[in-house]
Amino acid sequence: MINRFDQDGVELRFAGNNTLYCNFSGTDASGLEGLGNSGSGVLVRSDNNVIGGETPDRRNLLAGNLGDGITLYASPKAGHLAAGAAPAEPGTSGNLVQGNFIGANVSGAAPLGNPANGIGILAASDNTLGGTTPGAENVISGNAQHGILLSWFWANGNVIQGNRIGSDVGGYAPVGNGGSGIYFEDASSNTVGGLAAGEGNRIAFNGSDGITVLNGYENSFLGNRIELNDGLGIDLDGDGPTLNDIGDADEGANYDQNYPLVFSAVPDDLTTLISGRLDTQAEQTFTLEFFDNIACDANGYGEGGLSHGANTVS
Repeated sequence: MINRFDQDGVELRFAGNNTLYCNFSGTDASGLEGLGNSGSGVLVRSDNNVIGGETPDRRNLLAGNLGDGITLYASPKAGHLAAGAAPAEPGTSGNLVQGNFIGANVSGAAPLGNPANGIGILAASDNTLGGTTPGAENVISGNAQHGILLSWFWANGNVIQGNRIGSDVGGYAPVGNGGSGIYFEDASSNTVGGLAAGEGNRIAFNGSDGITVLNGYENSFLGNRIELNDGLGIDLDGDGPTLNDIGDADEGANYDQNYPLVFSAVPDDLTTLISGRLDTQAEQTFTLEFFDNIACDANGYGEGGLSHGANTVS
């Protein structure tokens, strides 16, 4: 039990290759009441650490802290330091965070949130949250701000797969985060989900969008089940629906990618024939995913609930 410290509960700094498991950071011994540390439950400032694991006995409970449940923080890289600034610390890369309850209580079914974010990734690159095997998923729910925040220009190359973000451990009951499920701010080239088995995240019941992107590019969102959030499923620029433009020539978050227009969907015994149109930049390849949902969205831009597969078009 690691609680009531004036700073972070645990800090992994400089020397990497540590393993942290079976800890309660920010709660009492029952895992039902908060006794928060003043900073993050875990602050990571080094490489190649493992936080949690795929079995319940490896799980960390990181809840009730005054900062994030986990913060992965990297100091500015050497080429970006201002003149006369102190040397950069080592980067924060290659860390694996899996199997943890972050913002939910010990049952994984009720909130015991951190007042900030579940996980904050600040200038840290090439880290993995979750995984594709049973037990690798993190439950990132019940936090006051975002489930996951990726911020600053070097928060690139991170992989987020198989997690429950805003739901209980089973994926169906609401334990929403107050903000977005995942929030990108100046973060690019990250992967959320995937088309292989177990790669998609369940992102539901959050107080804003499922995913919000500000000022980031080439972030990939594939195979995720995004539904029942208070905002959009994916909101580029954070200002509500981004309308299509001719030729998709505008700039913005994820280049303000145009969305496809579906004209019809005609099912038969084995397949569904879908006709539509995507107005976008020429001579490129795009992956189109198809979803249904339990109800239409009042704003006309519904979320992507249950996936029915993907096709690649050029």
